[in-house]
Amino acid sequence: MAVPWQWLIGKEPPMPEPAAAERKDDLIPALAPWWTAAEFIAGQQQAGLEKAVGLPALLGVLRLISGAAMMMPLIVYKGEELERTRAVGTWQWDLLHKRPYPGVANGASAFRADCFASLAANGKLYIRKLKGTQYVRGASNRTIVGALQVLDPRHVRPEMVNGAMVFHDSTSGQTIDRGPDEVIYIRSFATPGNIEGVAPVTAARIAFETAINRQRFEQAYYKHDARPGIAFEFSDQTMPDDARQWLELYNQEHQGVENAWAPTVLGGGATLKVIPVSAKDAMFVEATQMTAQQIAFMYQIPLPFLEPTRPLTETERSLFVTFALGPSMQALDEGLSNDADLFPDGFADATSVQMSDAALLRPDYANRMAAHKTAIQGAVKTPNEARAEENLPPKPNGDDLQFPVVGGGAVNGGFGKPEESGTSAEAVAKAVAIVLRELKYSPDQPRDDHGRFDFGSGDDSSGGGGGGGGKNPKVKPITAEEARGNSRAVSADEFDRLAEEGQSRLDALEANASPVTALDSHWADVKSNAYSATRESWGGVTVDAHTGEAVNSGYALTAKSSGMSTVSIPEDASQDTFNAAMDTARERFGSKLAYQSHCLGVFHDDDLHRIDIDPVIVVDSTDDVETIGAATHAIGGAYNFADGNGYWPPHVEASKGHSFFKAAQRAYAGIGEWWHEVMSARGNNGR
Repeated sequence: MAVPWQWLIGKEPPMPEPAAAERKDDLIPALAPWWTAAEFIAGQQQAGLEKAVGLPALLGVLRLISGAAMMMPLIVYKGEELERTRAVGTWQWDLLHKRPYPGVANGASAFRADCFASLAANGKLYIRKLKGTQYVRGASNRTIVGALQVLDPRHVRPEMVNGAMVFHDSTSGQTIDRGPDEVIYIRSFATPGNIEGVAPVTAARIAFETAINRQRFEQAYYKHDARPGIAFEFSDQTMPDDARQWLELYNQEHQGVENAWAPTVLGGGATLKVIPVSAKDAMFVEATQMTAQQIAFMYQIPLPFLEPTRPLTETERSLFVTFALGPSMQALDEGLSNDADLFPDGFADATSVQMSDAALLRPDYANRMAAHKTAIQGAVKTPNEARAEENLPPKPNGDDLQFPVVGGGAVNGGFGKPEESGTSAEAVAKAVAIVLRELKYSPDQPRDDHGRFDFGSGDDSSGGGGGGGGKNPKVKPITAEEARGNSRAVSADEFDRLAEEGQSRLDALEANASPVTALDSHWADVKSNAYSATRESWGGVTVDAHTGEAVNSGYALTAKSSGMSTVSIPEDASQDTFNAAMDTARERFGSKLAYQSHCLGVFHDDDLHRIDIDPVIVVDSTDDVETIGAATHAIGGAYNFADGNGYWPPHVEASKGHSFFKAAQRAYAGIGEWWHEVMSARGNNGR
């Protein structure tokens, strides 16, 4: 059925709604198909919405999935695969990205929520296409889709007739047969031989019936009794009528939630006896916790989403998007993109649609900035693309990729095209000069503060200046001025060799990453024990992220990356404040803690009167301290759990004119004092 395009001139097209007689609850919007889950849950019992959706875990799942869909816009593209671009301004963009529901202010997000909720609760999704005529100035008019409507799956029955799909739609109160030209059918998995999708909740109907029965039991059990399981015992001389009067009086004064815990006065020689709840009844009530876990498992949702006891980790958010939302995202993308009315063949202005999950996977600010930098310098995205992701306006000449060259930098030197700035020949010549200088390396060539080659103004002279670093431009050498403790002096070549070996060991640790499930399962105990440890002078604890247990052997080195800030609180902070800081650190350092041998360190700094929480690496030997410490520029050294002493990586021996460093062993009062040394070595209190 074609709907006139009144909305083109400011009027809304008619939107069919279910007949009033079929509406079971006037409070439920017409476009809310997930409410029919009640009848899937209760089977033949026909439980109402308030009973089925009253289960907190199920309601949480449906709201979580549909709410997440509201945050994932549908992006319309033109072109194929790697050459595609956003099809802004097309009628498909206006329909899917802006207003699939005319007259609904948040129509786009509501449409996505309805689609995901219908798939989650029913396993199938029926989208009706409301068509009209688009008037094209100077060209022939064409029929396009002007609005969409998610149908109630209870009132649609698909059937294969002579090789074609027919949808028997009784939404309006009478059955109308519709074809694929009017209905987009998207489904989840189906049992063999069937064409209708099946929702996880349908497959687990029996389990949910148990939960509904449990809820009905609890409601009667607690709502109507003064308290569970009590009896009055009277003496033999008490008349039955007198006993009944006392019982009626007690019920009037104490029955119901509003009278809970009111004091009781007994008379007539009565005594009160408590009747224990039976084991069977207790097990029945305990089924609540099982239900939440079952629902999370069926919908592939990490349990912390339904039972939040700490901040969610990036890994858990990624699992949620991939496995809980991913199948529905893929199904909706394919269903809409393959529809011949939405994306007709030969229409080059728009060719497909895809949901964006960027909002759900958005990392913290420091990690986003690091990712943007890597992507821009690696010619993966342009500066303006990165700015758009941060909701910032574009910059002039920020739409070009920056292609890196040997030695760092970019051929175009930053924003703008070389040919536009008139520096194309200059930029290329500079890039070639960099390559040539790398090929004729001189050990006396000067370096900047980051250990990279310093090419000065661009002339070919090496400069002189004395050996202050190794040959690896990625590693900043530890100088004699920075050396502490028992750091030994080595040549620049030896330092580079150690740093290279250390980087290889680090790479191996990071490659062997795994989820920190043990840490999470013991998280409450970890926080409690860490809080107790920080009550001591220079106290603290280092927790193995993969066992959840305190570390008492090996050597601890800082593992904090550049740009990663320490979580700090005052030393006299309350337990609640400390727990919140630990939750923040767990979230902030989650990616680091997943690496092998990486731990969470908690330190009491007596001098600065604060508690610091940071990631650390625990290594096995002083050889690891020297190699990994050289690679990470660990001028604060390592803490040996066995003897409480500090151990330091080597430094590059001083050249003429520099002060001579004298190595000496250093003993600490506790791991907190070592951490104070680490942070002081970084400068500005290490933060």
